[in-house]
Amino acid sequence: MSVLFKYSEAGKYYFKAIEINPKYWSRYKEASEFFKRSHNSFELLKVCRIWEKQFLFRPEIAKAYIWAYQDLKKIDSVTYILEKLHTKYPDQSEYYKELITIYLSSNQFDKAQKLALLKYQNDTSNIFYKNEIIQLKAYKMFNSLQRDENQPIIYSTEIFSKVYAENKYQILQILASKLYYLRAFKETWSDIKYSAIGIFFQSEKNIHLVDSIYQMAIDFGYPNYEIKRKLNETIGRKFYSSANYDLAIKYYELTGEIKLSNENEVIPYLYSLFTKQNKEKLLQITPKLIEAFPFAPINELINSYMLLFENKNDELVTATSNLLRTRNLGNSWKNEFICLNFLGNIHLNTQSTSIPQLDNIYIENINPQYLKSFIKYFQSHSNDLKSRELLNLAYNLGQINQSEFQLEISILKK
Repeated sequence: MSVLFKYSEAGKYYFKAIEINPKYWSRYKEASEFFKRSHNSFELLKVCRIWEKQFLFRPEIAKAYIWAYQDLKKIDSVTYILEKLHTKYPDQSEYYKELITIYLSSNQFDKAQKLALLKYQNDTSNIFYKNEIIQLKAYKMFNSLQRDENQPIIYSTEIFSKVYAENKYQILQILASKLYYLRAFKETWSDIKYSAIGIFFQSEKNIHLVDSIYQMAIDFGYPNYEIKRKLNETIGRKFYSSANYDLAIKYYELTGEIKLSNENEVIPYLYSLFTKQNKEKLLQITPKLIEAFPFAPINELINSYMLLFENKNDELVTATSNLLRTRNLGNSWKNEFICLNFLGNIHLNTQSTSIPQLDNIYIENINPQYLKSFIKYFQSHSNDLKSRELLNLAYNLGQINQSEFQLEISILKK
């Protein structure tokens, strides 16, 4: 008997108990929990309807409704329940956030903007309100762009620049707020890229202004060392992703002692050093890594980079093939070694050979210097989806211009 079957049977048991006597709140909680675990969403909705009839509409009942409708992919019904929840509990800020997210996911930008305005009522000078409105503008522009197949699908530099130009005063005002520095330091880049901070770093090409923003954060006097690390890592990764390796090295080193256990810091920093052939600094950091993690993948990564830059391509292919076959690697490590395996194959003039793991590659982690090689590979294997994703990324990083992008996209359609 499967676990899911047992959960479903338990849910039915509690549902019968509800039918016998509907006055016990705990029976609804138990029934809903077991129907969730068994993904029996239709039975869960039956529980919710009786639950609401007996106890009226309450947040816990609403959450059970939302879970069931999301499981059934009924977004309109999810929206209806959230709107009902917001109407009954207008002071609960978490309901605003969930409803705005739903509106954004269904491209209802006007409703999202009205709700953001309502959330802060007449306090439109509130820095949080300004940031949400700017994010809504960015989402709306990206959405309009995605309808055109001949334009980059996402992360368009032009759109970030347009939002920045039209809202520069407010964006700089938001950046000057301690609250938004804290947000940038604590959240991942993917979570903040549409915010004022993300738009600023995507659009502002003046390194001196970036430096001044950095200094402004330091001047606020944050006592937390990790917060300062996060700022430098965010800026370092930004420059690394755009292949500006000198500045990437600068900001990674401003974190102080590179956090050897954090691959998000170590891998971009190492790669930047290899790219700039900075052997002095490589000789400083690699022994520390080997000593700290004698059996960790980072040491095999260092060895693979050395083979790559010394053009020992046969050895590189052998080393990475053995690693991928024999080691239990996490996804990000696997991504690195698959990339290196592919690059070794290219230099061996066997780029036509299929490398199955590349089909699942996480493209944002591909070293920028090698994007065009990956594009050629996927084009030669008629993988239009990956080719399109990589062309978008190359365009957004400024490696190809708009006419080159449109030409390559038109070739994919033929």
